[in-house]
Order: sequence, then C-alpha cells, then structure tokens
Amino acid sequence: MRIAGGTELVTMIEAYRGMDCLVFLAGIPTEVEADAILPANVIGAYTAFEAMRIAGVGHVIFASSNHAAEYRPA
Repeated sequence: MRIAGGTELVTMIEAYRGMDCLVFLAGIPTEVEADAILPANVIGAYTAFEAMRIAGVGHVIFASSNHAAEYRPA
C-alpha cells in the first residue's frame, strides 16, 4: 500500500508508478462548506485520476461518498 496526499500531482505520480490498481476512497463524506469539499472531493479526485493516467496504472476502484446519492442527515 502507498499513501499520497491530496492535490500534489507529482507526489501522486511517484507513489503510483509500478502499481496495477488504484483504490480511491478519499474525500469528505459529510456536509461542510463548498470551499472545503472542492479541494478534497473534486480536485483531489481529478488529481488522483490524472496521476494514475500519467503513471500508467491500468485499473481503478472508486467509491463515492453519500453526496452522490443525496446526503441526508441522520
């Protein structure tokens, strides 16, 4: 397992080199302001998938947060 943080494209590319599959589970799963969600959930996902493409990783397992199915507070 390798862990690379957030939105650092070069760090992620280096971490992903030689991998066969990326398991992407990052993001903020709760209701917070958009300025917090954008970097973690949107830009972070884009950066992870772009790093994966550049590093030549052939497969991805992606799990989305509850925001994909409309967040409902408990």
